[in-house]
Amino acid sequence: MEEGFPRSLANDLEVAVEVDAHGGWQVVYPKGICQLPEACASFRIRLREIPAVAFTVEKVGGPQEWKVSDMEQEFLAAARTWLEEERRAIEKEEEQGRRRRQLQQKKFDWLFLRQTPVIMARVYRVERLAWYLPLLVPFYGGMVAINYSVVPYSTVEESDWTLSLVVMVGMGVCFFCIPWVVPQIIRSDRCLVATSVFSGLLVFLVAMPLELLRLVYPVALAPFVGLLIQGMSTDMPAELEAQTAEISSRTKEQTIVFEGTVSPERGKACVVSWPGKYATAWDHLVESARGGQTSAAVVFLPEGTPHYGQHVRIPGSERLEGECWCTPLYGEKRDWGCLWWALWMENVERAVRYGAELHVYFFEGARGKGKVASFVSAGAEYLKREALWEEFQNSETLKDAKAAGLENLCDKKRYDSSSQYSREEHRLFLEWLSFEDRKLLEEGLGNSQKAEVAWLESKGYRYTEVDIASWLRPAARSHFTSGPLPAMVSPSQRAPKPTFSVDTTSMQDVLENLSTLKTSLSHPNLASPDLKWDTEMRLKQLLVKAHPQCPGLRSAGSAGNWKISRVSGKCTEERLANAKPTVNAPKSIAQVSQLKLPDLISENATNGMLLVVICLAAYAKEQSNYARLLVEKAHAALWQKFCSTGSSALPVKLVAVELTEAGSFGDQYGVKEVPYCLMYMGGKQVYGKRLHGTRMAPRAAAAAKPKVLLVEPNPGNQLKLERNLRRNGYGSDLAMDGMQASRLAQRPEGYGILLISSLTPADQLRSVSHAIRSRQRAAVILAFDSTLLSEEEAEERKQFLQECSYVFPYGPSYTGLAAVLARFDVTHAEKGLACVPCTTHKQDFLDDVLGMLEKGGGGRAVGDTATS
Repeated sequence: MEEGFPRSLANDLEVAVEVDAHGGWQVVYPKGICQLPEACASFRIRLREIPAVAFTVEKVGGPQEWKVSDMEQEFLAAARTWLEEERRAIEKEEEQGRRRRQLQQKKFDWLFLRQTPVIMARVYRVERLAWYLPLLVPFYGGMVAINYSVVPYSTVEESDWTLSLVVMVGMGVCFFCIPWVVPQIIRSDRCLVATSVFSGLLVFLVAMPLELLRLVYPVALAPFVGLLIQGMSTDMPAELEAQTAEISSRTKEQTIVFEGTVSPERGKACVVSWPGKYATAWDHLVESARGGQTSAAVVFLPEGTPHYGQHVRIPGSERLEGECWCTPLYGEKRDWGCLWWALWMENVERAVRYGAELHVYFFEGARGKGKVASFVSAGAEYLKREALWEEFQNSETLKDAKAAGLENLCDKKRYDSSSQYSREEHRLFLEWLSFEDRKLLEEGLGNSQKAEVAWLESKGYRYTEVDIASWLRPAARSHFTSGPLPAMVSPSQRAPKPTFSVDTTSMQDVLENLSTLKTSLSHPNLASPDLKWDTEMRLKQLLVKAHPQCPGLRSAGSAGNWKISRVSGKCTEERLANAKPTVNAPKSIAQVSQLKLPDLISENATNGMLLVVICLAAYAKEQSNYARLLVEKAHAALWQKFCSTGSSALPVKLVAVELTEAGSFGDQYGVKEVPYCLMYMGGKQVYGKRLHGTRMAPRAAAAAKPKVLLVEPNPGNQLKLERNLRRNGYGSDLAMDGMQASRLAQRPEGYGILLISSLTPADQLRSVSHAIRSRQRAAVILAFDSTLLSEEEAEERKQFLQECSYVFPYGPSYTGLAAVLARFDVTHAEKGLACVPCTTHKQDFLDDVLGMLEKGGGGRAVGDTATS
């Protein structure tokens, strides 16, 4: 094709693709067209669903219009394979949906047949029929008998059309007028029955002399038929609808409603949180739980059932805002109610009493993601997610995507309740969000699951994070990383594990399973493993070559007792305890349940460690948070003191326990108020004292922290950084550039912390740092925006950053500043920060812990208390 003519690429596949011909990726939906530049020599194309499936088109030429189907066979085959897997996933889910509906319909039909007598009794007015049925049946039976005995059959001309017409008119008048007109005048049921009987008798007596009885007695029977129909309820459709709704509700209760089945078997795994979007996997879970194979605490009360929409008040002891549980869960009252939450909490508490291992299931490939900050903030975050989604639905981004062909994507759902359309809409939504909002909407847990997990963490219940993929059939997995997994079964229905297992204990196990090893490790998309060895020594040599970092493989002394379990297998608690940390970062204290504390005390009775228990409470939130903060700072100091060289282990174990108002924990351990500290050595309590749980007065607190000099030329970041410093309790002065910062650094009081942008000119970086440390020799130098540096003066900037106390890759957040400043004791007078007092609450607590270690647990009476 001649140069200079415009070219275009049309997407004739049923999946969205991305094209990079302008230096950036452009989405092309099915039936969409992408215009290529005139001087385009090559371009790249990839699948929107699977970016790893990509292809580069070199030497663009030929026709003016390209089609995606004209690409190389490798790319086209991968796209069609993905589409085929997606189609099978959709068909499988539709089949599961049909089976689910058929099961519900069969259950509905059976219940409807059983309720038919009750329905008929409600449709008819039984009290009205009871008045005239005993009278009318024998009365009209007697008239028929008289008719056949008195009137000769030959007297009636049956072929007379005039008489037949009279009979039809008479029946119509009696049928409609008597039962419907008379009740408008006669309000009593007894009078109505008497009038109907009298009208029938009158017609009978008049017909006898006319020798027309054989034709007129049907006319006399007409009032009875009319009364029978009129006896039906006037609101019959409403009655039938109510009965049908009741049966439908009972059908749902017996098929899809699930209130949990917690197994009393001690130590058995219990499902406490489940992502509801996996409908078919949910069916398998419910079936397995009802059959007794699985213990589940999850609850599902769908619309149309008696418990749907019911609310439960929050107990006063919880100290939460809101009339019912909807407020902490969703931010406001919701139509579906919160009774399910009360049932769920009861199930979880029951599982904890049974000693069950709590399992929380996350989205496929998102284990550990999607959590909220705390249970208190779950409702607010739910409202924010809802508001952001509603705002996105009215955004120009979505409108432009629809105009570009977004609606041409398939909207049929697969096993995870998603479709091509919904996934693309969600991708656009995430791209539309800011970085902070995108972090808030991180996927991994459903909306209700976020509150469930936050509640478990607030109670201190340990749980195991599980990927939902464990409930999907391994044989049906796609070879694409993000491809569909169409078929799902319960764990009890999964295929058996291969004979060979890498988690073995000896070389003998490996040698005994060599026949199945190659089959177990083979994969259609991977090269065949090299298993050509004849002896154990050859196997060791291969391992040494592939894993030179494994200890003990090369040493001859360990050759006799060599085991695979020494260099592979699962990570145990012992390995975690012996692992050397990469940095001396502060560690937060672990939170344990009140039920586990006696076991923990017994466990530490023989190892010679000092067990420090911090008692906190949700009803004393501010005091508990402050106590936790000072204990974590003391923990960091202990770690620096004992483990900085990596030669010794920490001789102290710190844990936190959360108390409740109604619990007996305080009486049992002598805890009178919170926050409270208990110390145990050798299984005996050696220390008991109230912790400082209130902050210093604002004026004293301000004096206890050094002032910060902030150097940031970008006005967009100045307000944010000042706010983050203020939230951490630090006062700050702002400098717009290095020259202004150097002038501010000459103040007599000086600055204890310098927070400076790495984008400041290199010569000014050094001058400001020198001016700060000339006044405060131990000042902390923090730099940020290190990833945005240009090549200009790169060496000088790099040298300055190496001399900094810490470097943030981007602008520091509130939590980032808090974590980094906790590593540096910026409130110590010996470092030259003259404005800081020598004694702090953290130092008091640290001295008590070190004193207990030096005295071996003695020297202080249990029950000592101190006022704040």
